[in-house]
Amino acid sequence: MQKQQQRTMVIGHRGAKKYAPENTIPSFQKAIDLGADGFELDTMLSSDGIPVVIHDRSLARTTDGSGYVDRKNIKELMRLDAGSWFSESYRGIRIPLLNDVLHTFGNQTLINIELKNIHSPFDQLPEKVCNLVFKNNLVKKIIFSSFVPLNLIRIQKIIPKAKLALLISPDLLGKILSIKTLSWIAPDFIHPHYTSCSDRFITYQHAMGRKINAWTVNGIDLMDSLIRKRIDGIITDDPRHAIEVRDRIFK
Repeated sequence: MQKQQQRTMVIGHRGAKKYAPENTIPSFQKAIDLGADGFELDTMLSSDGIPVVIHDRSLARTTDGSGYVDRKNIKELMRLDAGSWFSESYRGIRIPLLNDVLHTFGNQTLINIELKNIHSPFDQLPEKVCNLVFKNNLVKKIIFSSFVPLNLIRIQKIIPKAKLALLISPDLLGKILSIKTLSWIAPDFIHPHYTSCSDRFITYQHAMGRKINAWTVNGIDLMDSLIRKRIDGIITDDPRHAIEVRDRIFK
């Protein structure tokens, strides 16, 4: 372990997904309680243009509803149960509004907002998310991430000093998007799948001045390996064990 390496950040994936229903207020609070350096969330628009916090466009997996998020208005979405699928003890937990999450947690921790509008890449999600970040005075506390480069380009025009992270998948497109000539899209951060994080990839991205936050890093051996490779951050369902591994290495 090189002495100059900064301590790897632990970012809770959708809050603390292993311990509470993902992308809900209890999950974000759990990530903070466990000591995570920040948490990641997903957002998309309701049919009436309100940013809500949910991962899937379909409501079926994480709520008692059906259909698509973007085809329901905010009143319809707020009636859904987003907790009992995980545990009966979370029955009645609602889909959060992005504004409520920012207002509640924004001054406590770093928040990584993933813009989840792959199904509607030309909608107003980037502008509406930026407006909420401005409203809550959180520009310095937010990382904006997306698999859609256009989202990051639009955000940068609104918030020139925004922290932008390009999400890349471990396929040919991801490899293309990670090259130096496209680094202007997100010059400060890149968020690859952990399988992309070879020594060569890490050295290459660091040489460009980028920080690397890998997703979704679960399992103690994998956490240990990536931290020892000088990864800057790990996005994990299990912040508790990630912190234990990180702190053991950096003791």
